[in-house]
Amino acid sequence: MRFGGQVFVMEAKVVEGKVEQSVAAVLDAVIQQLRERRYEEKYGGRNDKVHLLALVFGSASRNLVR
Repeated sequence: MRFGGQVFVMEAKVVEGKVEQSVAAVLDAVIQQLRERRYEEKYGGRNDKVHLLALVFGSASRNLVR
């Protein structure tokens, strides 16, 4: 999503089971995935600031966890 000279790249994941124990690991994996895909290079070429956002949802609560 591009907005006001900034680019927001979002990746969402769903966590099954006990959310509290796995959220940190999922967040780390999502951020790693975003970095490996090099979105900041792909979208930052126009001098836009790129923000990488990781969203984790709980399958049981069906809500945003972090």
